[in-house]
Amino acid sequence: MQCPKCGFEGGREIFHFSGNASVSGILSFRKCPECGHLVQNDEISADEQYQGPQPWGLNKFRGHVFKGKNK
Repeated sequence: MQCPKCGFEGGREIFHFSGNASVSGILSFRKCPECGHLVQNDEISADEQYQGPQPWGLNKFRGHVFKGKNK
């Protein structure tokens, strides 16, 4: 990805996921780590290697069920 404002370039995982830009979740906003500008990104067509359990760069708790402390 490349920021159109400052020109910073890096992988999608470096740009912080800020939220969905479309209802379907295909388009998202990601924040540039250098200047904070929001960059619109097409999450489906982005071709990157899978690097862990986080889908599309969302946090590691997505899909987990929390039942509280064991007694």
